[in-house]
Amino acid sequence: VGDFDGMTVIVGYFAPDFLYEDDARLAAAQVGYHWREGAPSGASVLLSYLHFDDLDGLVPEGLSRTNRVSAGRLVSDFELLDLQLVARTEWADWPLELRLDLARNLGADDQDDAARISAVLGDRRQPQQWEIGLAAQRIQRDAVLAAASEDDWWFHSFARGVMPWVGYGFNEHLSLRLAAFEERRDEANDSVRRYLFDLQARW
Repeated sequence: VGDFDGMTVIVGYFAPDFLYEDDARLAAAQVGYHWREGAPSGASVLLSYLHFDDLDGLVPEGLSRTNRVSAGRLVSDFELLDLQLVARTEWADWPLELRLDLARNLGADDQDDAARISAVLGDRRQPQQWEIGLAAQRIQRDAVLAAASEDDWWFHSFARGVMPWVGYGFNEHLSLRLAAFEERRDEANDSVRRYLFDLQARW
């Protein structure tokens, strides 16, 4: 590890809590390397492995969402490998972060890939600081466990979409974000458009 670099290792075993009494479990591990931590410019690589188990209760509880189902069970197992590439720098004295997130479900025979790319200029977590961002993603049907994926998006898999947003930090505790979503489910002709106000308080 370099003088200004850092390495992280995280291992955990969790009960995901899918809003019903269940035996679902998640084993997860992540290894990361971070170049020039804390400097205006730097980069990170994060490799994660997530293994979900005992998911039989999702389908009868109506939580399969966009994942495939057959004979009352999920078609695929969910054993995810996730790679994140992050670059940080400054542009016109504003912090700029570029991120690429690639995932593959090793427990699926097909429909197993997902990707998201994002760019964020500014940082609304800082007082009186603006933030402008854009994210685009494509998630195949069984690439992720839909019951546990990102809740800001309307479709949790089996879709593609874009999300531009603007945010502002009022002080060190309070920030606001306005996000717009345009998403289209696979095999559908029409897109879903939504807007989200997100007021966040931190202490």
